[in-house]
Amino acid sequence: MCRPPPSSNFSIQCNWLNIASLKMGESEEHVHMVSSEVNAFTFFPAPDSEEDDREKSVVSRFSYKVPRSTHQKNSMADLTPKVDEDGDLEVVRPNNTGEEKNLYITHSTLTSLELVGQQVWRGALFLADYLLYLGQQIKDEIVLELGAGVGLTSIAAAMVTKKVYATDVDRGEILKMIKSNVEENKEHINGEVIVNELDFFTKEWKESLKQILPEVTTIIAADLVYHNTLTDAFVDTLKDLMTSGKDKQAFIALERRCVFTLEDMETVAPCYDYFRKSLDALVDSTIEGWNMELIEIKENFPQYFCYEKVRELVILKITSRKC
Repeated sequence: MCRPPPSSNFSIQCNWLNIASLKMGESEEHVHMVSSEVNAFTFFPAPDSEEDDREKSVVSRFSYKVPRSTHQKNSMADLTPKVDEDGDLEVVRPNNTGEEKNLYITHSTLTSLELVGQQVWRGALFLADYLLYLGQQIKDEIVLELGAGVGLTSIAAAMVTKKVYATDVDRGEILKMIKSNVEENKEHINGEVIVNELDFFTKEWKESLKQILPEVTTIIAADLVYHNTLTDAFVDTLKDLMTSGKDKQAFIALERRCVFTLEDMETVAPCYDYFRKSLDALVDSTIEGWNMELIEIKENFPQYFCYEKVRELVILKITSRKC
């Protein structure tokens, strides 16, 4: 596991949310603020932010090891026997560790619940790891990310695929953050990243979005589980996307966030359980002309990004094929 050195600016907690009630003015009304507390080496406030205001944006460095497949087009060619100018054989050893690089991501560290997409969540880093692991297997895929948040996973996807559509709801600074982060980290990107709005709660998608959907072959999403109503809307959107156009695959990463309840007298993960049952129901439903399957990824793939990789992290793969 990658464990960065201690730092006054470094914060990774096992808690899924750190919730604070903040009083608004003199009224009794409270706004619940939430924090993922998954930040790495915050250096400075983003432009137009106050340094002591956690609700404002910051820029954090997220380090990662570059997999060989993402920066060496033909790794076997590097192992071809070579001789030096004296005719002696040069010993060439494979480099499996990869070069260390850094992404600089603008994000919030504390938001209201409806703006949690402006934070970085552990599931996004976990899914980024898996996409880098797949590497050449998905190099020709056209990817659509649902709920892209600040765009970290879309950036990782664009390291190994030729085109990524990063989508999210047009609320707060979310779309602006994605565009800013893509521009800031363009040197890491091999493919193309296009930002577009997609709201799970509306079927009236923009024409620009409708035009790109037929070419999408892979859908990704990370850490969208925190409310059952949102789960319903997400699954409904996923159904529409998975059963139109080409055969598709979807990779969904999430963290089983557990709570202890007096009703159950044990630790449970109600939001995750509801999400999983909803996906199972989708796959088991009869959709004319389509077959769908769901599996949980069990591979012990490498960790490339630096974060706390806890056992509660899960990746689900859904495939849809015309029949």
